[in-house]
Amino acid sequence: MKRLTYSFIALMASVYITDLWSLDKNNNFESTKERDEYIAITLRKLVKQMNDQAPFMVDEETRFTSAVALEKTINTSYTLINFSSEEVDANVVNNHAWKHKNDIACKDKATRILIDLGVSYVYLLYGNDGRLITRVVLDKYKCN
Repeated sequence: MKRLTYSFIALMASVYITDLWSLDKNNNFESTKERDEYIAITLRKLVKQMNDQAPFMVDEETRFTSAVALEKTINTSYTLINFSSEEVDANVVNNHAWKHKNDIACKDKATRILIDLGVSYVYLLYGNDGRLITRVVLDKYKCN
């Protein structure tokens, strides 16, 4: 997964973060219920827009295939079109993902707002044989 993947999600998230309808004058949610409703609506909109554009190529080897929002989690699925699951070392992919997470996803304002609200981003990477290579989770406990 390249920087473009994180940037794309951050861009999509920023579209919906600007409409914080449940914030009080101190920029806090008026209730936990309103916060959770806001998160659910934001994630559904984000996933719909991503899926409306799917599938699309993130780079020359990685295809975004789909996204699903589940409570406070957004799952995004990618396929390495030139490699089967047996040809890819999951540790190498994980190290690459963690190397870039703080540079982009954790420091981007739009994605960081959602992360700080308790949203987790789950990146699922599949080989061209349809088998899962790795699952990378980004949440507030893993952002520096």
